Amino acid sequence: MRPAQTIIRPVDRDGHVIRDDEQIEFLTFGDVGLLCSGRRRSDVPQITIQIAQHTDGLFMWAIDAMVGTGYRGYRVGSKWGKFAPTRQDAIAAACTEIEAQGPDRNVIDWLDSLCAPQQMELFA
Repeated sequence: MRPAQTIIRPVDRDGHVIRDDEQIEFLTFGDVGLLCSGRRRSDVPQITIQIAQHTDGLFMWAIDAMVGTGYRGYRVGSKWGKFAPTRQDAIAAACTEIEAQGPDRNVIDWLDSLCAPQQMELFA
């Protein structure tokens, strides 16, 4: 579990998700070899964290994760009711969600690097 301050609201079935990729920060790890028309492709990220700022200033997160043989994913948006007061809290919450799926050590190391204190925070 990674410490993160979050604000969870009820899911709004008719709520908004962000369709404009320009409004989303994407953090990606690895790639997955997928078959497409009989040919192997490996340009699909294994893990994607989406971070976006809501109009009220809070941050939202979403994940797309291929862990083992399972997949879990959704598009970032207020629809899901997942908010955090800071970008770093949103990243930590997304990392906790991914870690709960039991990823391998390489993914855990990447999640740890995303949640490590920034250099300036060490001296604050």
